[in-house]
Amino acid sequence: MFLKKIIYKILIVPVLIILICIFTISFIWFFIFNKDIKKDLIFFKTLHNNEFSKINKLFKNLYKTIFNIFFIKYDGFIIDEYRLFDNNPVPMIIVDSHRVIKKINNKFIELFGYSKEELLGKKTSILTPTFKDFKMYNEIFKRTQEGIQKKEELVYKKKDGTLFWIRLEGKSFNQGDQKSYILWSFLDIDCDVRDKEKLEKIIMIDPLTQLHNRRYLNEIGSDIFNYHKKEKFPLSVLMIDIDYFKKLNDYYGHQKGDYTLKYISKLMIDIFGDNSIICRYGGDEFIIILRNKKIDIVINMAEKLRKVLKNNEDIMITMSIGIAEIKEKDNYIEDTILQADKALYIAKNKGRDQVVVNRSEYYLSNSPST
Repeated sequence: MFLKKIIYKILIVPVLIILICIFTISFIWFFIFNKDIKKDLIFFKTLHNNEFSKINKLFKNLYKTIFNIFFIKYDGFIIDEYRLFDNNPVPMIIVDSHRVIKKINNKFIELFGYSKEELLGKKTSILTPTFKDFKMYNEIFKRTQEGIQKKEELVYKKKDGTLFWIRLEGKSFNQGDQKSYILWSFLDIDCDVRDKEKLEKIIMIDPLTQLHNRRYLNEIGSDIFNYHKKEKFPLSVLMIDIDYFKKLNDYYGHQKGDYTLKYISKLMIDIFGDNSIICRYGGDEFIIILRNKKIDIVINMAEKLRKVLKNNEDIMITMSIGIAEIKEKDNYIEDTILQADKALYIAKNKGRDQVVVNRSEYYLSNSPST
């Protein structure tokens, strides 16, 4: 295909250039060296304006043909078809108004893993994870055609099925055949997105216990509180403190302390399950937000946690737990947390190793017991 194009250009272009030269020389000779120039000028004046426009149009089309053989014009810039496009370091394709792939550069082939033959003439649905995504991306295609679409971060699919993130940017242009095309550039940002997700996970997770941390609670606590208060579903907060944890650390060392924290974290996950948010609140304090559980069930679960820990002879430590349920007067999640913290304070002052519930003004619930 490439060889045919080169031969085509070698044969056709010289012929066109020769024709232009002959036409131009003849035109110059006609006006400069012709003795009957006055008569000829009078003759040309008698020509209708449309004749002059036809001659002008002929020149324009002739130059345009030569231009289109060598170049494609895009957004005011001339892009050499065989150098700047094919060897551009940014993966690029050109698609027509039906989203059919017309041109592909080398970096695009390298990024997606296809050959040119596998993509040319195919719709871009071959690059999207599902046909549903292809239809959804059509809105971006339309906005790009209208010149109002900005950069977009989307998921695409490689030939081997790997899904990855792309920053997509497109510009529409018209080729010599007056058809509408879009030049798409595909910037691989998968590593950036994955790193961002990883970073977000890191800053929301306690590295020792692998529980959520206080930052995570601050992020989602208000949304959970507002939803449960609006729907009048049960929501309980448990504040947990490990009794005399500092003494355990001082006597047995930090290795024993870390083991204890990890054991208790796993124990809380096993007992409270997926319907809870368990966070390491700081040091030896934990907080659990338990959703859609009646207060009596919450108390039983807290007692189970306390007893299992107390009966573990390897750990040899106890815990105090304060519980509060969302109340009518609570305006923020912090209000409920404060009530649970007061109950925890009472539990510690009463001798520790016990569960205390702040029982004032239980919030009426329309959710069934679970």
